[in-house]
Amino acid sequence: MNSTRGRATSLALFTVLFLGVTGCGGEKLAKLTGKVTYKGKEVPAGRVVFADEKNTKVVRAEIGPDGVYTASVPYGQLRVGVEPAGKGLTMPPGAKGKVDIPPGNPAAEIYAKKGGAGYVDIPKHERDPTTSKITVTVDGDKTFDVKLD
Repeated sequence: MNSTRGRATSLALFTVLFLGVTGCGGEKLAKLTGKVTYKGKEVPAGRVVFADEKNTKVVRAEIGPDGVYTASVPYGQLRVGVEPAGKGLTMPPGAKGKVDIPPGNPAAEIYAKKGGAGYVDIPKHERDPTTSKITVTVDGDKTFDVKLD
């Protein structure tokens, strides 16, 4: 009988410790999706950055070739920045002249659409959520277009 009680106590202790380490439910997240534009034209690469007021929660979402992003972000007031694609990402390393990119590769769409250039020179103050004036209040799943001027 003591053996059964010992196993039950051990199992209960393990469960409490496991839940304490992993958490019970986690933070409530919402799905944001939208299009990123700069001066009225879609931004074909880079990342949208969402940060809470204290910068303790930061989420980055990739921007697709069509300017669309999707992100899972925490509820609340978030500041928004847009990081441009790196200049080095506009051409594959070592590429000279014509670039052969397999069809279906996301880069192929960018090169075809923008003549090989995925880099958009986003103004420095709009790259960082702490200096950007763009904000969004998240209270559930929603569409949020990021329009840069």
